[in-house]
Amino acid sequence: MKSQLFSLVLTITSAAICHQANAQTPAQCELSGLKLVRHQANQLFKQQDYATALAQLTEFEKRCSSEMYELLRQPEHTSDYYWLQSDIMAAQLKTQAYGQCINSGTQMLYGWMSKLQEMPDTRVHRAISYNLQQCQSQFEQPYSVDKLSQTACPVDGFAGTLISQQGDTTLCLSPQLNQHYDDMVEPDRAPAAQFELLTRKGDEQQRQQLTVQDGRLADMDLCGVDNATAGVINGRTIVRLQGSTGFCHPGNAAFIYDGFFELKQGQLTLLDEVLSPVH
Repeated sequence: MKSQLFSLVLTITSAAICHQANAQTPAQCELSGLKLVRHQANQLFKQQDYATALAQLTEFEKRCSSEMYELLRQPEHTSDYYWLQSDIMAAQLKTQAYGQCINSGTQMLYGWMSKLQEMPDTRVHRAISYNLQQCQSQFEQPYSVDKLSQTACPVDGFAGTLISQQGDTTLCLSPQLNQHYDDMVEPDRAPAAQFELLTRKGDEQQRQQLTVQDGRLADMDLCGVDNATAGVINGRTIVRLQGSTGFCHPGNAAFIYDGFFELKQGQLTLLDEVLSPVH
């Protein structure tokens, strides 16, 4: 009886150890491993354990980056690679990592030499587009973007965006980002996005130069954005800058930028931003 009991305990213990070992064994860096980690993530999604799903998916992607790149180069398996990326974006959406989600989706949909652009009518393309749209919507949600406008400044001689117009006071903002320059000639030039704030009260005008103090526009030497919108939301003056941009010094790098700022007491304070490299 004791020997049977010992044998039963040994069997149960061995099974538990094997199960634990199998659970901790990382997925192999091959197609079968990719399918396994996606299956595991799907099970975690059903349990609403999105953080663990994201951690497992990103760990696999990082650990198996070279193998996944080789898989991407095989036309018959290109979609498998992008389904992994779509799963990661879905997990980022659920864990409120909206900036990372937008960065990934933008690079895949608009990046130079992205193979996803060659698959416009596929399910995986639609899935990534949907995830990007959802993350973008959540990223914008706190700032009431439907209330922001791109109304031209009504003051003659000032090319900028109208921020507010109350009584006889008009406030306008014009992005004056760094101009292109030769970094061999000016190696010590400090990157700083410049803006000009115009305040007109009655017949009097005041112009003030503003500098972004933090974020990517402060620590990167970027030139130009395509679009600026602004508005007063719940008593806060919100400015949104977005569009394509690149370095001021010579080079062909290209980015898509989207940032929200609050204009307060003559300062532009960063609220949130995403900078996605596309070239």
